[in-house]
Amino acid sequence: MAGLSEDDVSPDAVISDKGVFLRGEYDEGTPDKPGNGRVYYVTFRATDALGASTVGKVKVIVPTGILPTDKAYDDGQKYDSLKDPNAATKKG
Repeated sequence: MAGLSEDDVSPDAVISDKGVFLRGEYDEGTPDKPGNGRVYYVTFRATDALGASTVGKVKVIVPTGILPTDKAYDDGQKYDSLKDPNAATKKG
């Protein structure tokens, strides 16, 4: 599935040895159907050299525009952004 330009292809998230990379593009939408930005929840486990670990969660927001007043709306849709949406099913 492509994003807003032909070189924007899924998945929307990639994990590598350098970190987590998330798609930052947004769709402004139209006056009839405005865009809602993107909201990601990244869950991770951090482990220290002694083997102690903890789990954390970070919310990453990509607003609907570039102005400080622009927002992203969490509409509750949950997808696995690491997978191609054409191959994955929507999570409930």
